[in-house]
Amino acid sequence: MNRYTKVTDGFDATHLDPDEGAHLHGHRFTVEVVEQSEVATLIEHDLHAIVLELHLRDLGQMLVGGSQSLPGMASWFMERLLTKHPRVISVEVWHDSAFRAGVSRTVR
Repeated sequence: MNRYTKVTDGFDATHLDPDEGAHLHGHRFTVEVVEQSEVATLIEHDLHAIVLELHLRDLGQMLVGGSQSLPGMASWFMERLLTKHPRVISVEVWHDSAFRAGVSRTVR
């Protein structure tokens, strides 16, 4: 029988916004992950370890290309988590606003 585990974690990070000039500004980002699994896993621990890599960092230096966007960050988290958690089915990322972006996949 499959069960679904949802874990949430957050981090504070800065980035450049081309619409706002050359000054860094920051946000509180939240990451929510859903894993489909028959047994308990260490998903919460592993998500937190990845979140710590970005906490209090400049996203422009940590993530390349379009990865600084919310959809890009969701894809980055998904890619990182899948190495240890092949049954992750969705990742959503959001910051202070109500806008959320995510990626999802089907696990058979």
